[in-house]
Amino acid sequence: MSKYMGILLGITLLLVFGCEGISVSVNKDGEIAIPREEGIVIYNPVSGDVRIFQQNENKNEIPVLTAWNADGNALAYTLRPKKGNKSTSLFIRKKREDAPKLIYSSKYPISQIRWSPAGDAVSIARQGVSIQYKSADIALIDVNTGKVLKEFLSVGDSHAWLDKNSLIYVKIKDVNPDNAAIYKGTLTLYNRLLDEELPLTEVLFSREGSITADPFHRQIGFTAIEAGPQVGPYTDFMSDENFAYIIKPGNFPEIIYSEPVTFLLFSPDGTRLLGKRKEWDDSDLILINWRLKTAQTVQESVPDFISTDSMKIPLYPAWYDSRSLVYFSIHYKYGANGKDLRLMHLDLITEKKRDLQLAVDQGVQ
Repeated sequence: MSKYMGILLGITLLLVFGCEGISVSVNKDGEIAIPREEGIVIYNPVSGDVRIFQQNENKNEIPVLTAWNADGNALAYTLRPKKGNKSTSLFIRKKREDAPKLIYSSKYPISQIRWSPAGDAVSIARQGVSIQYKSADIALIDVNTGKVLKEFLSVGDSHAWLDKNSLIYVKIKDVNPDNAAIYKGTLTLYNRLLDEELPLTEVLFSREGSITADPFHRQIGFTAIEAGPQVGPYTDFMSDENFAYIIKPGNFPEIIYSEPVTFLLFSPDGTRLLGKRKEWDDSDLILINWRLKTAQTVQESVPDFISTDSMKIPLYPAWYDSRSLVYFSIHYKYGANGKDLRLMHLDLITEKKRDLQLAVDQGVQ
């Protein structure tokens, strides 16, 4: 059985505002940080080097999220109990240091980690305190002191950094009384230097949303049901399908792909935009050309979730570099709860696929 399944079997908490997803983080040196039962494993597919970067000493806890900083010399990751307690701890470990540093503890689950491009702060999305919206809160944390610099309450699950001083998120205004998964809000830019919020556009969006930022072209990609100066109103039997938009601060949003999309992510150099196009039971990975408003399918039938007991855990792809991807594939086989989760690599230029899972499993045995 793949060790990823071990992680998934350990994750038994469904968040009200969303769910801790399974993904990996890749640094500029091509090292993939992978959360496993053994701890945080680092794998370099080019050199073949596999090592346990941070041993998991407490078998009652599991690592869940990983995030490299822009320089690739420090890794943020979360630990939480396998059962019961919802509390989550955020650690940072530098590659040249032997011990991790605890910088933040939350009594609520953490669903997203994002580094400031300057590397001096991280932002995390955690389960929110609002009973009305059942949404996320964001905390901006100094990585050196652990001090919470700013909190943003009742926001969308996803957020991104446009530059070292600009954080992008959605401020929720209200929720559809007939469908609690649909919200109205304002896509917002927070300027750290001025400590000010700049509204970018109004959005009508579903909980299954995504935000990504391209600092090279100063643009933001996001998913929404509708976006513009005014949105809505809510209607009976309203669809919760999101579409892909792009906006530059100071401009109006522009829809760039009008089929249902659940995930967006700019490549490290800002030249490509990865998306997940929703199909019946899974999704296709697509590259969206925001200039021509077209999309190219690069991988069909990628799973959106892995199911364990009554749980559905989201699965997310990532950029390995600006020309290749890593994503999860499910192989159905006897003896692995019917499912074997595999980490795959796809070269977008040669279209060559490579299964990375065996090398990782063998490297930590």
